[in-house]
Amino acid sequence: MQCVIETLYKKYGITSVLIEAGKTVLSSFLKSGLIDKFIFFTAPKIIGGDSPYGIFSDLNLCRVSEAISLQFDELKRVGNDIMITAYNC
Repeated sequence: MQCVIETLYKKYGITSVLIEAGKTVLSSFLKSGLIDKFIFFTAPKIIGGDSPYGIFSDLNLCRVSEAISLQFDELKRVGNDIMITAYNC
């Protein structure tokens, strides 16, 4: 994953990549420190249990002190949904 990102930068000068992925790939990028900006869309719906629609998995963050802190930049209504733009602190 790191190798692909480095190749995109060195060979093509790409400095920004949009990742729209499942929770396993997204969690891998997050664990590797490769995400600095998040754009979340949330709908006015609640899904419980181990839903396949969750956005992260296997982060092993069990305490509030271990949480990944985000700084909210923008909140915007998009139709019935809310778009949240945040940066990794």
